[in-house]
Amino acid sequence: MDPGFKRLRYVRYADDFVIGLASTYSEAVELKERLTTFLKEKLELTLSAEKTLISHIEKDGFTFLGARVYRKKVDSRAGKPVKVNSLGRRVRITSELQVGAPIKRILSRLEENGFVRVKNHKIIACSYPGAIA
Repeated sequence: MDPGFKRLRYVRYADDFVIGLASTYSEAVELKERLTTFLKEKLELTLSAEKTLISHIEKDGFTFLGARVYRKKVDSRAGKPVKVNSLGRRVRITSELQVGAPIKRILSRLEENGFVRVKNHKIIACSYPGAIA
């Protein structure tokens, strides 16, 4: 119940990262400003203005590594957002994160780079890039 406690999640892959923060919009703006200052002064790095966004996971979602990440709201018309688990305890039903990967784009990139080939509308994996099977 500490008012100073903030729930924060951080995921990084190479030079891309996303920070999930359970807070108000103004707190998210403050964190972004502090992060921008830290990266510039301590690491001599800059954030991309067009890629560095603050968004609401249920309203907007976000794109990370080419995949769309979002959370669906729990439909209140489906009944009360509480169920009984296997231990007989009442637990709240919350929505889960959804990840929408661009499958067609991924497959075309795999084919361009020789990892798969398409034959008779079937996708065939190659043993190494450029392999002929």
